Amino acid sequence: MAAAPPAEPWGAMHQPRFQHPLSALFPEAAALLDPPSLPVGGDGDTVQANGLVAPLGPRAAYGAIARYAFDVGAFENSRWCVFLGASGHPASPHYADQNPAWSRCEMLPMRADWPGLEAGAALRQRLVPD
Repeated sequence: MAAAPPAEPWGAMHQPRFQHPLSALFPEAAALLDPPSLPVGGDGDTVQANGLVAPLGPRAAYGAIARYAFDVGAFENSRWCVFLGASGHPASPHYADQNPAWSRCEMLPMRADWPGLEAGAALRQRLVPD
């Protein structure tokens, strides 16, 4: 007789664990450094490839870092998503803002035209060498 299916949905068991390399050294900062884990679907043999390592259990151990869909005929229709966010700075609002969309396999608009980028910019940074 087959074992009963688990009580939890697959996504609840199959969450990746994002751990910043410094959170183990600075556990008091782990809440800021380590983005939350969200449910993901798929496994290593599906289109939504979020695989597991069997000895570690059902937790997602690897998957797509970024997803892109380019419309070469009209770049303004291109879409993308990265697994956390576009910033590597933990204090940035863009550090993990794409994580919810990534976990649901959603894509976000990718601006390709400079006027559109400038119009949608929340801030502007200027790098000036010494």
